[in-house]
Amino acid sequence: MIDHRGTFNGCVVMKIAPKYAVFAAVPGEEVVAGVKFFYGYASYTLRVWKEGQFYSLTQAYNQGFLTREDLESISMGQGSTGNYYYGGKQNE
Repeated sequence: MIDHRGTFNGCVVMKIAPKYAVFAAVPGEEVVAGVKFFYGYASYTLRVWKEGQFYSLTQAYNQGFLTREDLESISMGQGSTGNYYYGGKQNE
């Protein structure tokens, strides 16, 4: 785990990176329910831990674990545009 983003409806949201990832300076992007998340490295991602299992943001949203409001709160982690950033800049 790199960073704890908060707990929402019993779900722990955290930023993680694979143990043996190659960190090329290529930003990653994810859109869930119309909310954009940008990552400084494509291998970084946000994961949701609920009742002993990991889920992607999309899976957690589709299963009703997270609401769009939760996603918006998570995305406000950094940056003033409502997008989640980790390192680098957003390219629009």
